[in-house]
Parts: sequence; structure tokens; C-alpha cells
Amino acid sequence: DDTLFAGAKEGDTLMLAPAERPGATGATGAPIVITLPTFAAAWRATDACVAKVAAFWGLDPAEDARIATPPSLIGGIADYYSVQDYPRTALRAGAGGTTGILVTIDAAGAATGCRPILSSGRADIDTASCRPARPLRFAPAVGHDGAPVASHALLTVAWHTS
Repeated sequence: DDTLFAGAKEGDTLMLAPAERPGATGATGAPIVITLPTFAAAWRATDACVAKVAAFWGLDPAEDARIATPPSLIGGIADYYSVQDYPRTALRAGAGGTTGILVTIDAAGAATGCRPILSSGRADIDTASCRPARPLRFAPAVGHDGAPVASHALLTVAWHTS
């Protein structure tokens, strides 16, 4: 929650103590003490960084604000790709790589668009990452009103030869 540490004052601290393990004897670890003004500034800086990356990728920050529950891929990423999807040029070269893709999802949970945003370093692998053997399906994002909403998801597709 962005407001949780916003009111932190000089000298305020947060102490995180390790949970006791059942059956353990003695100390389970030293507590961690964080000075809140420093943590609050780091939290705000992280939020600002995330907003800049989202804007760079062409995402609307208002979209994230209206989502209470993000979308989730149905099944595993490997369920959507087959050996036949591996780019032939990469396969012949024995090349692999990992691509980050940004998937646009409609309110029904269907993928309606895809684009590579983190390159594997190979255009053929990046392109293939947005062409799965079967269409990506998601449990759709849910808005604060409880209704499904359109959204985006960032997925990682890894390609490896044996």
C-alpha cells in the first residue's frame, strides 16, 4: 500500500522479527530494523521507476489503478508452445534465448495482442514468442467493482535446445 509508509517521520522504525519455528529452541535469527523515512523514499522511488517503465512500454497507469486482481495465465506457459513453434533458424544455429512479452488481454481473458518488450537478442526468437501454438488464455483481471476488465500481462518465454 503506497500510503502505508507515506507518513513516516524521522526516527520512526519498522522491526521485522523472524517467525519462530515449531519445535525450535533458542533464537531463530536477529530482527531486522528499517528506518522508515529511508524505506518510504525507496518505496516512492520504486513506484516512480515502475511508472516510467510502464509508460515506456505504452501502458496507461490508470489501467493498473482500476485493477483489484491482476490476470493470471491458465496453465503454464509451456502448455501454449510446441516444438514446432521453435524458430528453424534458431534451431539450426543451436540458439536459444528468453523473451519478455507484453500480452493484451480482453475482459473475457483472451489474448488480443502481444509484443516483445525484453529481447532475447534474436529477432526470430522474439517473434516466435508472440506466436504460441494455441492462443494464450487467462483468468481475466478483476476491477474494484468485481467485474472483469481488460488488462495486460508480462510473461517470459524461454527457448532452449537440448
